[in-house]
Amino acid sequence: MHHETAAEQREAQAVNSFLQFSSKQPLLKGVQIFRAGDYSHKNKGAWNAQDLQQIASNFKMLKAAGEHVPPLKSSHEDDNRGNPVLGWAEKVYAVGKDLFADFRLVSNRVLDLIKRKAFRFRSAELHDQPRPWTRPDGSRLGNVLRAVSFVPIPEVKGMDEITATLSESGLAYVALADEDEAGVAINYQGDKMDPKDKNKKGTQDPDAESTQAQGTDGEGETDAEDEDADTGADGDTDADAGDGEGEGDGDAADGADTED
Repeated sequence: MHHETAAEQREAQAVNSFLQFSSKQPLLKGVQIFRAGDYSHKNKGAWNAQDLQQIASNFKMLKAAGEHVPPLKSSHEDDNRGNPVLGWAEKVYAVGKDLFADFRLVSNRVLDLIKRKAFRFRSAELHDQPRPWTRPDGSRLGNVLRAVSFVPIPEVKGMDEITATLSESGLAYVALADEDEAGVAINYQGDKMDPKDKNKKGTQDPDAESTQAQGTDGEGETDAEDEDADTGADGDTDADAGDGEGEGDGDAADGADTED
């Protein structure tokens, strides 16, 4: 009989926190989080397009089962007090050799920090086949996205920097830095995109009919509820994969994870 570990209990708290999370929080869409390639020289394995499809499939399965929702963190550290959760992955999908995710941010303040370039580069923490994810029933699963963290120096080169800019019409463009504010519109007021911005393009989700997403209320201002939204049950919202319990062999953070 499998006994739930402390790490698994904290993981369940994180999942419950996500399930209770308001859908009115800002949605960061089409974020490139990983690229297929051979990272064996860094002891992080080789990943192909099929692996990325499997990561996306496993994300959907684990989320539906209520077992794991990857957090968006400010660094690779797993200290909840010094590294609060900034958001939760809402969707993960592969396009060719690139892996993308949509993140439900915990606060407009996070979006503002991205706009100010406090967060520019990100890194995917992955469980591969040699260092698999451990499910509550004790079974092992490779090709699992554990978390995504912001990093100052990306390890996987050639991926686009994230920026966000606010237009006068109240739209936040989650953009690719090398495409002059081209990106996804987040509409805070529920209005349509300004016609002058209609040609701005973003990363297309293959399952989505439109890249425009509804954001949060008002003018994107942060209120007290936003500031407190980054903590779940007892302030412990991180997926807490750092102890190695209930999450493979605990090697994802310093082994199988690949910093872009």
